[in-house]
Amino acid sequence: MKITVITAALNARDALQRSRASVLAQRQVQVQHVIVDGGSTDGTRELLSEWQSDDQCVCVSEVDSGVYAAFNKGLKLAVGDCIGFLNAGDIYQDDYVLSDVVGALRDPNVDLVYGNVDITTRDRIEQTVRRYRSDGFSREKLLFGFMPPHPSLYARANLYREVGPFSEAFRIAGDFEWATRAFLLRGVRSAYVDRIFVRMPSGGLSNNGLNSIWQNTIEMHRVLRMHNFPVSWFSLLTRLPRKWFAA
Repeated sequence: MKITVITAALNARDALQRSRASVLAQRQVQVQHVIVDGGSTDGTRELLSEWQSDDQCVCVSEVDSGVYAAFNKGLKLAVGDCIGFLNAGDIYQDDYVLSDVVGALRDPNVDLVYGNVDITTRDRIEQTVRRYRSDGFSREKLLFGFMPPHPSLYARANLYREVGPFSEAFRIAGDFEWATRAFLLRGVRSAYVDRIFVRMPSGGLSNNGLNSIWQNTIEMHRVLRMHNFPVSWFSLLTRLPRKWFAA
């Protein structure tokens, strides 16, 4: 089983090198690394030109409309049997994360697996601030704004063909919208893997201060209304204290 890892980047040359090294360090697994750059001007393009010599690394650099447009470009280039996403700057917890993903997906009754993510400080990726655990997740919790952390989510390629690409109408909650379609509309067969998949520095799209948290909440509300699910502002607004308390 081959895995495609998709990484979106924009003016994140140093962070991208860290993620690329982490992908290359993965053991006992075949990996295609698709890197979609949004037209960086910090030397990233030159870096990608060097990496293109690796036939297991596919690089694209052109202006796009945002992270979900980049993800969709990556999906079109993916040739793996299963697909996951590693944001620029994120790294795997150890060298056997992807081999464990493959092991879990060998179960024919599982189409998607997810695990845990450690949120770290921006400057020291070895220093954990909070652990985002997924062991208590159930599909009904999407109605309250809970989903497995996207960097820990790996799905069979045919599931992306069935569920469809990410909606580019959302700036932050496009992964939540996709999960809503996968879990609540399609009823995907999923499994939790009790291990840390990724170490992710704070400051990303969905955890970069109160403004991004509020914008994410607005978009989640819009997602649930769009798909005609019951939605409560109170439940969405109180998801973070409950999630942090359970971490």
